[in-house]
Formats: sequence, structure tokens, C-alpha cells
Amino acid sequence: MNENRPVAYRNKKTAHFHHSSRHICSSSKRRDRSRNILRVKKNVYTKTQIQSKTHLVEAVQVFDHIKQNPLKNIFKKKEKKSEIKADSSNKTTSTSNKKRKKHGKHYALKMFLLKLAIVGFIFWFVYQYIFGITILYGNYMYPSVRDGDLVISYKLQKPVTNDLILYKQDGELVVGRVVAKENAVIRYNSETETYSVNGVTPSESIFYSTTENKDADIQYPYTVPEGTVYVLCDHREDYTDSRTYEAIPESSLQGVVVFVIRRRGF
Repeated sequence: MNENRPVAYRNKKTAHFHHSSRHICSSSKRRDRSRNILRVKKNVYTKTQIQSKTHLVEAVQVFDHIKQNPLKNIFKKKEKKSEIKADSSNKTTSTSNKKRKKHGKHYALKMFLLKLAIVGFIFWFVYQYIFGITILYGNYMYPSVRDGDLVISYKLQKPVTNDLILYKQDGELVVGRVVAKENAVIRYNSETETYSVNGVTPSESIFYSTTENKDADIQYPYTVPEGTVYVLCDHREDYTDSRTYEAIPESSLQGVVVFVIRRRGF
């Protein structure tokens, strides 16, 4: 009677095939296997978490180490290479700087000498062809020019009557006053102690009497030759002028006096 009694479905162990192993297993074994799989998965997950955390900690430590000693412990080889390159670059830069300094000094010296030469040439050109500067010694031009006065002349100007001029006589610079130019006729009057140019006595602010130099071999009336000027001193008692040397050729003229600087009182 008990053998023919039907068994309840829930207590009946039915056989089934597992999808992976393809062998028959019971439901209890299936539960145990699934539980083991879950445990393994949990262990793996926890291990991966721990490993990731340790990696993070190690990365943070390495980063801190890099911050503290970025070049001493980690990049020693690179540091040595950079030091070698820096030394070589410093040597090259130092040599280049020395060369530049030497070149700069030589360049500055050359430029200074060039400027000095240019300025000297300008002064020489101006003094030689445009202006003349000389100091007058003697009182043969008194009171216009006195002994020790500084005389400045302009060489590009042609003289006219009554101009003070600089001219060379016996290798010396002499100052005189132009009283007549070429083709003019000069006469002296011994009675009035005056002179005339083309029959006209010039009006002058000179209080000295004007007489001819009787020791000179000059015959009057005297006609001034072409290309010359007739020059007299303001101190007419001094004969260092055309009364002794005749008319002065224009080639001996050194310029027209434009300025007189008095150096020894007034």
C-alpha cells in the first residue's frame, strides 16, 4: 500500500542537465554551486577593489615623491644630461659673450676714432677753406685792432673798399684796410698829409696823418694793377702796408675780418 502511494512534487528530486557541464545534477547541488560562484565573484570584486586602492595609494605616494624630489631621485640620468648640456651651453655662451664683449669694445673704439676723425676733418676743412682764426701782435692797426686781439676772418667773401683783410706778407699773417682796388690811381699830398683815390680824398675816422714812404721805390701817382688791392694800416705812421710792398695780390688774401675779440682790456 505504501509502495503504490504517490510522492509529493515538492519533495521529489528531479534530475536536470546543467548548461555548462552537461551532466545530470540535483537542485541542491545547483544551489551550492551558484552560492560558490557568488562567493568567488565577491572575493574577486573585493580583491580588485583592494588592488585598485593600493594602486591609487602607490600613485599618490609616487606623485608626492615627485613633488618633493622631482629631479634628484627619479630623473637622475636626464638631470646629468641636462647638466652636461647646460655646462656646454654655458661654455659656449661665455665664449660667445667674451667674443661679443671684445667685438663690442673694438666696435666702440672704431666708432669713436671714426667720429673723432670726421670731426677733425670738419674742423680742418672749415679752418682751411671757410674761416680763419689768428691773434694779432703789434699796434699797426690801432685803434681798430690792438695787440693781442683775436681776429676771425671769412675766406669765401671778396673784399670791398674799407674792409679789414688778412693777407700773407713774407710768410706772416698781417691785417690791413683796403683803400683802393684794381685800376684805381693813388696820390699823396705832402702839404695836407692826406691821400686821394681817383682824385677824391676818402672820409675816414682815422686821426693819424697819411704820408708816403719815401724809402720805398714806388712812384706816385700809382695805378693799382689788376688782380690786386691797395692796403693801408690804421696807424699810418707804421709803413708795413702797400706803401712799402706795393699792392697786395688777391692770391695772398686770407679772408675778410668779420669779428675781433679783445683779449687785453678795452
